[in-house]
Amino acid sequence: MGEKKIGPDTLSQIIEEVSRIVTRETGNHLNQSHEIMIGSRLTKRIHELGLQTQEEYLQHLRTHEVEEVPALVSLITTHHTYFFREFFHFEFLLSEGLQKMIDGARKEGRKKLRIWSAACSKGQEVYSLSMFLSHHLPVLAPDFTFEVFGSDVDQQCVTHAKNGVYLWSDLKSCPSVYLGKNWTRGTGDIAQFVKANSEMKNRCHFHVNNLAQLQGSYLQEGFDLVFCRNVFLYFSPPQIRSITENLFRYIKPHGYLMVGLSESLNDLKLPIVSKGPAIYQHKLKDTPLNSPAKTTAAAPTAPLRSVAPAMPAIKKVICVDDSPTVLKILQMILVKEHGFEVVATAKSGLDAQDKMKTLKADLMTLDIHMPEMGGLEYLRQNFKPGHPPVLIVSSVQRDDKALADEAIKLGASDFVEKPNMSQMKECGDEIRTKLKLLSPSSRESFLEFQNAERAGSDRKAPSATSSSATNKSSGKIPLRVVILESSQMVSQKRALREITRSSIKTLWLFTDQDFASREAELQGFGCKALPAGTTPLNISALANHSWGHFQDFWSQLSTLEQNTLCSVLVCTDKASADRLKGLRTSQVIVEEQLTKNSLYRDVADDFSPFTSFVYLSETYLRGGK
Repeated sequence: MGEKKIGPDTLSQIIEEVSRIVTRETGNHLNQSHEIMIGSRLTKRIHELGLQTQEEYLQHLRTHEVEEVPALVSLITTHHTYFFREFFHFEFLLSEGLQKMIDGARKEGRKKLRIWSAACSKGQEVYSLSMFLSHHLPVLAPDFTFEVFGSDVDQQCVTHAKNGVYLWSDLKSCPSVYLGKNWTRGTGDIAQFVKANSEMKNRCHFHVNNLAQLQGSYLQEGFDLVFCRNVFLYFSPPQIRSITENLFRYIKPHGYLMVGLSESLNDLKLPIVSKGPAIYQHKLKDTPLNSPAKTTAAAPTAPLRSVAPAMPAIKKVICVDDSPTVLKILQMILVKEHGFEVVATAKSGLDAQDKMKTLKADLMTLDIHMPEMGGLEYLRQNFKPGHPPVLIVSSVQRDDKALADEAIKLGASDFVEKPNMSQMKECGDEIRTKLKLLSPSSRESFLEFQNAERAGSDRKAPSATSSSATNKSSGKIPLRVVILESSQMVSQKRALREITRSSIKTLWLFTDQDFASREAELQGFGCKALPAGTTPLNISALANHSWGHFQDFWSQLSTLEQNTLCSVLVCTDKASADRLKGLRTSQVIVEEQLTKNSLYRDVADDFSPFTSFVYLSETYLRGGK
């Protein structure tokens, strides 16, 4: 079925109908400014219902409104979130907020903190809070427990949150220090899923609730902390004031309300005071909006231990990567404004080894695939007591068991997948968060998670509510195509040898004629020549590594796509970008040095150093990322 477009006249009618329903059910206001968003999401809904036109959907909506309401609420309300989003708020809790919440609860004669995520979406925020508290609360107050409540207007989101099952890729933004025993990973066909363990789930409770019409007995005891982040963007100013006022009726005198960092409540003229960016408390503790809680004498406070190792205000970082682009991004992310200073960069492990002889750094980011000396080799030779904590920033995925296990065993504390410019904000948040939390306990917690994962076959595997991860190969033959110049046989010999050791069939296409003089060297790599005019190419009959001239074989690739899962690695600007545009399903990775050539920006799925080609294509061709 082709994609159904929503025409402008019918779209106006649909916006009016949808706005009426969504405003009535959730309080969110929709208008013409939401036209693109509504049109895009309703296109998918029309497809799901098997309808042919937007007019049919409008009729369906009018005749089946009661049945369609839950789907509309889920469709239109925004659910974009991720684990430990906007970590600044967690930092505030770590530095002062959590201790003040504990002190306030003690004055009330309580030894249990109550936390509420008032727009919890699919539960990531609730489980983030649970992981955070289970790690830090026993240090500050060993006699305390906690509960986290989550509510959302969307029943489907609440059901997802209660189930506690997520894609493992969703959990990658979670710092290693918080993994520990909190999650069980599936095995076999559901290895891409993780499930919250029973101990963590028992602390988390989920409810359907509407911010504009709050109700529920769980609210009545009040809360020490309320998260209501990144939802006020969809309400009018009078609604925001009303919702905020109602939220504060359930917040303890010492408690906090935290909203999105892009949201402000300073103009509401309510008796609240800002305690930091998007952090608010009752203005007068003696006369909060809610009735004063009954208090008793404060219990003695246990001696405090440091929650995290003492670190300087500005952490000095050395960044090790063979990609100039990645190093540039890291220097943009790790600035003094966020508590970091990049004091040095290194283009290989060997370069880092030399610089660390005289350099004093608090932290290190380290790539794995680099020339001369890769990250694992660097750790093997140099990671000893006193070495700065190491964060792997690499194209390697954290769930690549062999490399992850080896890196952790050799001393690294956590992983982040390499950022690119389009993902810089979210990647920047993740990198800064994980760097701030790097410690020996980060590594121990990750190993604990890995050990729990190995024992996972003895436990009940996660029951997934959906399966969005499929094997990309779908029975197709995997094929790697490398487009290069003969001169690169020398400069990239190490990476080329790594490719030739792979069991995935590789077709080497040279853009110049000089490769003929290197026939003996190519044969030494195990490559067999393809005679010009070999048509059509029979991939099944090809040797593991075959080589020929770009002009002779490129035209066949678009046909080969039908039966192969193809990863194309472009190492030279002599390859026509127009020809690359003809590829529809292949992964196209372009050598990082070619980023300056604008012709490749529209065709590349990724820009990467040659040294990462093997891993990126291998992951794609084996049905990974």
